[in-house]
Amino acid sequence: LETQPPRRSPAALARGLIRRCERAALATALTTPSGVWPYGSLVLAACDQDGSPLLLLSALAEHTKNLSRDPKASLLFDGTGGRDDPLTGERATVLGTLAPIADEYSRERFLRRHPAARTYAGFADFRLFRMSVARAHLVVYQPSQVALVVRIAADGRASLGLLEQRAQRRGFAQLPGLDDDAAIARRRLQHDFD
Repeated sequence: LETQPPRRSPAALARGLIRRCERAALATALTTPSGVWPYGSLVLAACDQDGSPLLLLSALAEHTKNLSRDPKASLLFDGTGGRDDPLTGERATVLGTLAPIADEYSRERFLRRHPAARTYAGFADFRLFRMSVARAHLVVYQPSQVALVVRIAADGRASLGLLEQRAQRRGFAQLPGLDDDAAIARRRLQHDFD
């Protein structure tokens, strides 16, 4: 008898990817005399118990200065490593606000994930930041090579992008955990992000 693996909600899939990734691309808003510009940085990442991203940042870094002016940011978690075509790999963009926290338990979680960071974590300019997630954008590919994109809002609403809607009309398999009944998916997502 063949059993199917348990279905996972889109929020659970996104959290799983975030937990597996040791680094992320951080985007903040850089304000200059000529306007506001997106500013990208590579950062080490870990997760708090609830899956919230944790970053250890230096006050001397440009991205941290940007966050002091505007705490809104996004993190791109890239699960495409080792693929011949990286665009067929899973990835999640998480949007929210980053704020410094003084929680020793969360700090230890970060340092267990990144032991080398202990050499500079005690410097006066380094602080631990935690992201309060407002929404996420998850891209996952099925074996059929059809892109399945799920936008996950903090209020629990999930919506499918155009690629998924076209794929479903053509009879391709759905993303694991995204039920046919949108109400069930919304309840799962709301529970997952509360």
